[in-house]
Amino acid sequence: MLSSWSPTTTTAATGLWFYTGKLYTATAKAVNDGERSINAAVKSANTAERSLIGLERPHIFVRIKPKLKVDMYEGHEQAKVKFIISNYGRFPAEIACCRFDIAQFKPVSNQIALRDEYHRGIGANKSFPITVSIAKVEDLIFDYDGNGDPISAKPKGHVSLETFFTIELRYKGLGDEVYESSYVWRWDHGVDRWTLHQSRRT
Repeated sequence: MLSSWSPTTTTAATGLWFYTGKLYTATAKAVNDGERSINAAVKSANTAERSLIGLERPHIFVRIKPKLKVDMYEGHEQAKVKFIISNYGRFPAEIACCRFDIAQFKPVSNQIALRDEYHRGIGANKSFPITVSIAKVEDLIFDYDGNGDPISAKPKGHVSLETFFTIELRYKGLGDEVYESSYVWRWDHGVDRWTLHQSRRT
């Protein structure tokens, strides 16, 4: 029985293997190029999304009235702090946490027991005021008018004892990103007003 394998058959088979190998290499390169293109497109889309969120996100700022507000409550003098929360961003914010407190202590951290209030939304380019009573500051100096009504107040202070007012906010905007704004004001006894001690925003 004669073999059907001939020089012509061998040449054809060798050519088939060669072109099959070339086709495999070209296909593998095309797949790799396609994967790189997809990865580049995904990266570009993620970058565009982050840029959009960065442009459209809310930006929360807090301003404080420099002087204490005073009035009478149930026959007793009362001092209050008024501050204003503003959203200067281009997207509404949902305030998830608004903690604030006032305390007299030596200027050391981790000594303020903050209370959490005022969970609410705030529109783009909108503001709302908050006024809170100073319940924990025992040593206040009040000034009175001719009728005996309080017209101004300031915390007592000395070298080793200062008064700080702290606000910490966490809020959401477009997407699931959570942002933070925190402020600490110190009562300046030289000018009898709040002055910004430190702030941080993300």
